[in-house]
Amino acid sequence: MKQKTFKNIRTVCIIALALCGIWALVMLAHFLTMSLAPNHDFFGEMVGLDIMDWSTHTTAKTIYFIVYVISTAIMIWLCVKAVCNILKGIKEGVVFPKSNVKLFYWLALADFIYMAVNRNSTFLYGFNSIYFNHDNFTTPFIILILAMMYKVASQAVEENNLTI
Repeated sequence: MKQKTFKNIRTVCIIALALCGIWALVMLAHFLTMSLAPNHDFFGEMVGLDIMDWSTHTTAKTIYFIVYVISTAIMIWLCVKAVCNILKGIKEGVVFPKSNVKLFYWLALADFIYMAVNRNSTFLYGFNSIYFNHDNFTTPFIILILAMMYKVASQAVEENNLTI
């Protein structure tokens, strides 16, 4: 493959890592606001948050909050790990590192959990209903399809390398 192509892939990977870093910082600020300042609305106008109501259903909300934090951290970690594997593969001359196949399957599962928790964040603000809509299934399904395509591409590159 041409050096220009590898350079373009590397540039996109660096941009993806920067976006993951921004995502992590925004979510960290969001979680700190939710946990340390539940009676203040620091980001209310910016992201549409309401004031936290920890006075009711504290155990359920605590579990929900922990799942929200963990699912977000796992999503960010899986994205960063996949991009790092691609960068490592570029150094070795591999476009589709096989190690990313499992990461993408896990990413689909983590995204389902993340979407379910994120879409129901109103639960933390006093609303007692939890719902699922098509968004909870669409993105993980697309990631799953892309993971399958990535697996086929990885196998095709490996097979192509063996025949040469």
